[in-house]
Amino acid sequence: MRPYKINMHHVGGRGGGFPSFPMNSYFRSDMEMWIYDADADCLRHMERYPGGVDHVISAAVAGTDGTADLNVNYDPYTSSLLTPNPARAGLYYQDETCDYILEDVLKLVKSVPVQTCSLDSLITAHGSQVDYLSLDVQGIEYDLLAGVSDRTLSATVAIMCEISLFQFYSSQKLFDEIVRLLRGKGFFVARFVPHGFEWGTCGSGIGWRGTGFTAHGDVLFFRDASHVVDQGGEPFLTLLKLAYVSMCFGNVSYALECLTAAYKVPPADLATMKCEMGYIGFLDDVYGLYQKSPQICPLRFRHLWSVENSLSRFDVDSAYPVPNRAKVRDAYFAETDLEAFKRVVPELLSAAPTAFEALLRRNGFTALADDVAKRRTKGVRELLAGLGMKLVGPSQAS
Repeated sequence: MRPYKINMHHVGGRGGGFPSFPMNSYFRSDMEMWIYDADADCLRHMERYPGGVDHVISAAVAGTDGTADLNVNYDPYTSSLLTPNPARAGLYYQDETCDYILEDVLKLVKSVPVQTCSLDSLITAHGSQVDYLSLDVQGIEYDLLAGVSDRTLSATVAIMCEISLFQFYSSQKLFDEIVRLLRGKGFFVARFVPHGFEWGTCGSGIGWRGTGFTAHGDVLFFRDASHVVDQGGEPFLTLLKLAYVSMCFGNVSYALECLTAAYKVPPADLATMKCEMGYIGFLDDVYGLYQKSPQICPLRFRHLWSVENSLSRFDVDSAYPVPNRAKVRDAYFAETDLEAFKRVVPELLSAAPTAFEALLRRNGFTALADDVAKRRTKGVRELLAGLGMKLVGPSQAS
């Protein structure tokens, strides 16, 4: 069943566990999780981490197979196959305990010779595949990714990668170079999550500080669904894995896009897949419900503004135009079934969960269900306001 499972790999796992992924415990058995770290001294810590992973491996994962020195630093979390960039030694952030200055934390404690191996070599050795990849490798993200073959990445649906906007380490490639590399491999930036603190470049004293810089963070890359389809073969399972990961990160619309692409050619063994993997059954239920649910969408720009009114917003000799609500309604209901609208809108305004929200809750996506519900009620109220309508009864809007 391993090809059906979502195979997750985290490189740079000295802290243990599987960070940066919002795991749904309901489908934990559908995941197979691997973590790696170059520092063998932290192996036991990784193995003892609560809620452990399936495979804990001591390995210096890099762009190529070979040898290198692991530089273990004052703060071991900064240990790297690269050396510090002396030009950025003064870069720091302040938290509630101290100034975290690169000159201090990147100070070399010991250098350990290690055998490096590419991700391709590890995947071959362990007979796995890479569906989800997470990297926290202190400056060698680009080199590691550049060394992964297109064949290995063909199964990958998402990558969570630590990136830097300042060069902490000598020869470190920065955010824009990683984006360019992954864009060429069919990925796009789905989310940027800055690490908690602003960074400064001048260690001024207390009372002489303001805002700082965004220096590094994590970037989530999603595979482009069209890229999966264009590769040919049988993309159904890859698209479902992409849809599931998207759902875990709360991106419902992209999950639906992936499901729509996947179900254009569903496989003959879909029933077997649903029985073997809970996440596949869940996604099948999501898609089936989506297909039979009438879609009440927000207003579009063209509903609010004619071309003439849109351009006249910048005419200094005329009063700023106000959308004509009667014309807005005419434009909107030329594309939206009025009877379906009157039937569905009260359900969207209800405090009771929708069928989709109930499905999410039954499958462990409680926080996502709450978010969808919040967006639902806000969205339908904004729609009614834009149309100049109000709810006048349990099944009517006017």
